[in-house]
Amino acid sequence: MPKKSAVAGELASKSAGGKKKSVSRADKAGLTMSVSKVHNAMLKFKQHPKSKGVTRVSVGGPVWVTAAIEYFAAELLEQAGLLTTSADQKGGARKRITLQDIVTALRSDDEMDKAMAGFRILAGDKISSDKISEELTGEKKKKKGKKDDAPVANTQA
Repeated sequence: MPKKSAVAGELASKSAGGKKKSVSRADKAGLTMSVSKVHNAMLKFKQHPKSKGVTRVSVGGPVWVTAAIEYFAAELLEQAGLLTTSADQKGGARKRITLQDIVTALRSDDEMDKAMAGFRILAGDKISSDKISEELTGEKKKKKGKKDDAPVANTQA
């Protein structure tokens, strides 16, 4: 019977043919998310429409990016889960995490809010329509107030 090592990178069990069993990069790094998919996404990334994308990516780059994404997602889901199961909400404790729980968890944590400051979650972020139109057009709406700009008609003859 083949021995399994405690380290995830040394899962070298031999099959009947004598070859080592292939181990994914995610298993070697102890990650849940796919390192290969992140690597392919990094290769396809284009910053500018005229650029042809990146042609070379180091071996450790996709592993590091995958680990960072996985950590961020785990922290966010942990906070959202705590919000969902807390009994001091309107409907009491729930079993299902909603999009609003994720947005609330994201905006309530200072570090995550700072990291995601420029992002808007379309289905969950509650933003006023004035703020949306400012961001899309780049123009600020004039506030309603005094009507000093209106021309005054001369009624004296």
